[in-house]
Amino acid sequence: MSIYEIQVKSGERWTVEDASEEYDVAFERVLRMERVEQPGELRLRRVDQIRTGISRERTVYEGGSRIRQERRARYALEERNALKQRIQDRQSHKRMTETAKVEAEIEAKRQTRLQAQTHPVYMTLMSGFILLLGLGAMYFVQHSLFVS
Repeated sequence: MSIYEIQVKSGERWTVEDASEEYDVAFERVLRMERVEQPGELRLRRVDQIRTGISRERTVYEGGSRIRQERRARYALEERNALKQRIQDRQSHKRMTETAKVEAEIEAKRQTRLQAQTHPVYMTLMSGFILLLGLGAMYFVQHSLFVS
């Protein structure tokens, strides 16, 4: 057998305001109390009486102005945290894409430089330059020895 208790918190203790055997009746009373009296904390508890003499209780509904304020504050905090997380994700994504673009540009420049350095015309010109430098050095050494 189940009994539904309507409890209101006064100070630090819960006091039973009303009790009913039917859930619908108890729930209507809770909603009416919430509208009219506007208590700080209000709850509807289901108490099951077992044949062994043990009773089990569980909260079926919690309400009241304080509970609503706490829920609103928790919801606002969750919204703020979600907004901060979205902003942080967007900024980190933006930084990552900018870093990737810069790295791609650096890699492209390195590839073009490498292609230019291994181009056959460039290699031929560099080989000719080194050959002329060597011939010039040999000429300088040969003429400087005879003059002194």
